[in-house]
This record gives sequence, structure tokens and C-alpha cells, in this order.
Amino acid sequence: YLQMGISTKDPGRSTSFYFNRQIQRLDITTERLEVKVKPLPGPIPDSFTGAVGKFGFRVSGIRSDATTDDALSLKIEVSGNGDIKRVGAPVIDFPESFEVYDPKIIEENTGETGGMLSGQKVFEYFLLPKSPGQYSFQPRFTYFDVDSTAFITLSVNPLTLDITAGADKPGVSPNPVAPTDQAMSDIHFIKLDTRVYPSGKYFPGSAGFWLLFSFPFVGVITAFLVSRKRQQVLREDPGLRKSRKARKIALKRLEQAKGLLEQQNSRQFYDELSKALLGYIGDKLTIPLSELSKDNIREKISKLALEQILVDQVVEVIQTCEFALFAGKDRIGEMASIYERTLQIITGIEDAVSQ
Repeated sequence: YLQMGISTKDPGRSTSFYFNRQIQRLDITTERLEVKVKPLPGPIPDSFTGAVGKFGFRVSGIRSDATTDDALSLKIEVSGNGDIKRVGAPVIDFPESFEVYDPKIIEENTGETGGMLSGQKVFEYFLLPKSPGQYSFQPRFTYFDVDSTAFITLSVNPLTLDITAGADKPGVSPNPVAPTDQAMSDIHFIKLDTRVYPSGKYFPGSAGFWLLFSFPFVGVITAFLVSRKRQQVLREDPGLRKSRKARKIALKRLEQAKGLLEQQNSRQFYDELSKALLGYIGDKLTIPLSELSKDNIREKISKLALEQILVDQVVEVIQTCEFALFAGKDRIGEMASIYERTLQIITGIEDAVSQ
């Protein structure tokens, strides 16, 4: 669709300095194009995180030997032809003895090669070993190959880590203070009553006795409750856990977008805003990354108790971000208003889900 302005001459009016030619608006359209989008074939592997095209990956940054006092960093670089913005972090089965933080994106580059989208994305994982021993795990990455119409899973050799016990223990002073000459020379009176309680009172049956007596029972009950709570967390649905954290993660990304708004960096602003909104909707409504389309989003949020204008704003914000990123339009004047609309959308969905 294209609008053009064509200069035309009015037959009943002469053309001069005061009477210029008229401008007629002409709308030009092409024939209607139909695009058929096929769904991804099933079953979809659990390790698939949205990569469609042709990709490769490599692992770096991990140390083979460390102690329980160290924090380890694992970097995974994914690169190839396809929409790198929609590629999620690879799912890795780390040993249970490691505390693993959510991966973060430390580098992302996009471009065009031969009329095809290409890019590179680097994820960083932070690991905290909790107990010594030898551990092994094997990172894998799955993408959908559009040429062979099949899922391809890439892997590297298993990574073996040798974890030793750390030295994080309370220190003992190597040079204790020697007794003074005064203390060595003084002779103190030897106490004849060696009882630790006043005369006439007995420790059994006292408040201190019952307090010490109850410590083991309190400790056993506390350990049981903590263990039960930990088991509940482990059994909790990963989708429910992501849904609970969706708002917190989205607000962090919106803080970064606000900083880009103040810097008038429109391209990175729309990129960060798109990640914040799509990531929030996907986590909050448990929509897999492979099914995160505008039609699917509209269908899901239409089932919530939202006003129709808010439902339309969701699709409008997504389209605006895509237009700014892929059509090369800065849209600097709309940055503040679209930022506020995104905040209203997240607040509206939070209110609807909590009802």
C-alpha cells in the first residue's frame, strides 16, 4: 500500500504565482498476497528455545577446577542465520549440587547477509558449587532447520569439573595473648562452692533447664519444616514459578528501557521494550516461545478480564516495536508514550490475573 501526491492542473484556473497546481492524493495497492504459516512439527524437544534457521554454538569461560568458595561463569555463544532475538537460553541439566542463577544476555548482534537475517547472542550462567567432588554435564542446543524441516540438536563434549573444599572457615588467632605478669603473680582465693546456681535454687525444673531441654525438639521440627518447604519448591511447576517472577523480570527490563529512553537511543529502546513485553506475556500466561505470535497473544489475553482497548494496545505495542526494529524507523517521538502504555498493559494483566 502506497500513497502518492500527483500535481494536477485545474482546467478552469490559470497557473501563476498565486494559483498553483492542485495536489491530488493517489492510493496505490498491489495484489493481495497470502502467506501460509505452518506450525512446527511435533513432538517439540524440551531443549528447543525458539531458534529457527541454521545455527551453531560453542562453550567457553568455564574452569575445570575450583573450590566451594568460587563462583563459576559459563558462557554459551549461539550464532547463525535466523531471528536471533527470539532465541532463548539453552536448557542445561546442571548437577544438583550446584546453585544456578538465571542466565543473562551479555552480547547480542543482528544483521543481514544475502537477504537473510543473521546474528550472534552470548548467554552467561553463574554457578555456585555447594559441595566438593567431581561433576560432569553436557550442554546441548536445539534449533529447527527450515531446509530439512526437522529439529537439530547440537552438543559439545561433556564438561568435567573437579571441585575441592574451600577455606571459608572461622579463623583462629595464631598468637593468643599471653597472660600478664600481674595475673601470674596474683594468688586468688579458692572458692569452696563450685555450683553454678545460687544456693537454695536447683537447675532441674528451672526455666533455663526447660529451654535447653526443648532445643533438640525445636531443631528437629524446624529441620522438618525446612525440608518440606524445599521439596515443595522442587515439585513446583516451572511454568508457575516463571509466572510468579514475570512481573519482577519485566520491571527490570523496563528500567533498562527507561535509561535508553533518556539517552534517545531508539533502536535499543524498542528492542528492550519488545523483550520486556513479550517475555512478560510468555511467562505470565505460560505461552511457549515457539507459540508466541500476535494472534496467539491476542487469543490468550482476550480470555482475561481486560478492557478491549487494553487488548488492542498489546498488539499495537508489539507491531510498533517490530516496525521500529525491522523497518528502520526511529519513532523517537513515540518512545515516551509507548513506554507508558507498556506499563499500563503489565499493570492491567497483573490485576486481571490476581482476581
